[in-house]
Amino acid sequence: MSPRPKLRGHSPQDQAYLRILADKIRYARAQRGMTRNALAVDSGVSLRFLAQLESGQGNPSVLVLRRIASAMGFAPDWLLSDEPMRHIDQMLPMRVLKRLSEKDLRKAGQLLTHHFGHDGVAATPTRYITVPSLARHHQTPRASSSRVDRPLRKR
Repeated sequence: MSPRPKLRGHSPQDQAYLRILADKIRYARAQRGMTRNALAVDSGVSLRFLAQLESGQGNPSVLVLRRIASAMGFAPDWLLSDEPMRHIDQMLPMRVLKRLSEKDLRKAGQLLTHHFGHDGVAATPTRYITVPSLARHHQTPRASSSRVDRPLRKR
C-alpha cells in the first residue's frame, strides 16, 4: 500500500485526525456490508467525495458527517470522537442505550449490573421460580396474575 499524500494547509494533527476519520468511515461501511456506492446513495454524499473521505483527503462538514452516520445507522458523535473503532455488535447496544429515557436507562443499568456485576464479572447467578401459594395469599381483587416470580439465589 502506498503512503497517503500529505494534505496541503493542514497541520500534522489535522492530517492524522482525517486519516482516523477515513478509517472509521471505511470500517463502519465494511461492517455493515455496504458498498461505497450504496453509502453515497443512502447519505446523499457524492461517490467522489466519499472516496476522498475514505482516503483521508476529504475534510467534511459536520452536516456531511451527520448524513453519513445516519445512513449507516449510528450517531455522528462516534465519527468525531477519539473513541477507537468497535465492531458493529458493540456499537448497536450503545445506540439503543442512548435512545432510552432516564427511567429506562436506570432500569437497563440495574439489569446490566445485576447480570454482569460492577466490574463486568458476572454477579451471583439468579434463578427465578414461581411461587403460586404466595401469589394467592398476596393477591388483591384487582390483580390479574396468579403467579409471582421471586429470585432465588444459590447459596
